[in-house]
Amino acid sequence: MSPPIGERQPTIQPQAAKSGELTQEETKPAKDCPDSSHDPTEPTMGLEVVAANNLRRIDRGLRVLAPAKLNLCLDLLGQRADGFHELETVMTTVRLFDTVELRTPDSGEANGNADGAIRFTAADAAGRPLPAEWAPSDDSNLAVRALRVLFEQTGESRPAELKLFKRIPSQAGMGGASSDAAAVLVAANRLWRLGLSTDDLLQAAAQLGSDVPFFVAAIMNETGHAAALCRGRGERIEPIAAPAGKAIVIAKPAVGLSTASVYRSVEQRRCDDPRSQSVARRLAEGDWRGVGGEMRNALQAAAMRLAPELRAVAAAMGRLGLVAHQLTGSGAAWFGLCPSLRHARHAAARLRADHALWACATTT
Repeated sequence: MSPPIGERQPTIQPQAAKSGELTQEETKPAKDCPDSSHDPTEPTMGLEVVAANNLRRIDRGLRVLAPAKLNLCLDLLGQRADGFHELETVMTTVRLFDTVELRTPDSGEANGNADGAIRFTAADAAGRPLPAEWAPSDDSNLAVRALRVLFEQTGESRPAELKLFKRIPSQAGMGGASSDAAAVLVAANRLWRLGLSTDDLLQAAAQLGSDVPFFVAAIMNETGHAAALCRGRGERIEPIAAPAGKAIVIAKPAVGLSTASVYRSVEQRRCDDPRSQSVARRLAEGDWRGVGGEMRNALQAAAMRLAPELRAVAAAMGRLGLVAHQLTGSGAAWFGLCPSLRHARHAAARLRADHALWACATTT
């Protein structure tokens, strides 16, 4: 990884906790952000700790917070010979999390203890099982594939129990699947003491997807927050020492968008005036209005052609007095920078009540 824009932040060590025990902080209900952990003082559904790090020990394993991300700027710099787009993008994590639990099976269980056997389950924030088509248990699931990649890289296969609690919307451009995969890589390395370096984990992450290296770096950050200027396909990471706690509102219509379809629909494949480096500097300075003044997403026009519903979302955001707003990633989630968390909560409430959108008030 490149030297950071600003001050480098150290990596974390997981804190021990009594197995299965939830703190008072963990059991507070969320008020403003459905199915999320939206606020530093209000974790959701008793499923996670929102603290200064992203890992917690549980019975026979680790529980990991897998954060969502937003693209504050996304510039396309042309199409490469391998078919991918060269890009520059500024990404930041936000306090909206999936929860990943990785365990070693109980030694007394008769089944599922063969080396390399993975027992996978997925549930929503309330603990209701998700249908298989939403969370497949085979290698088409990026979290399951992350374990396979790690087994291949280390030459060690182990039985594993893997459970996801999903809060990050799918097909939203918020990186939920990539973050889950990164959480699995970090948890497996810690749980089984595989001894992989950060570079080793980033190498494994790059095999899984362009955003996965960013999430590995984010989850290993002791602050529980990360921002970066990413290049190449997104896998070359330059950390940004950006202040946390900036207010955000996020909304998503019922429609989803696949990344591949949006990239195929892009008409202008090279930005004439890339802004990502300037946005990165503004972000490092904590200049939220300066970030808003230069935000751009080169995929936005293509996404809006594929999902005309986004025009109504953009118009609704435009009436909320936000600093700035735009699409994140390939969509279909839309976000706005807010002058305060109170403003973000009011905006989310309006979006839910007036437009029947999934909406979330949160912070970076």
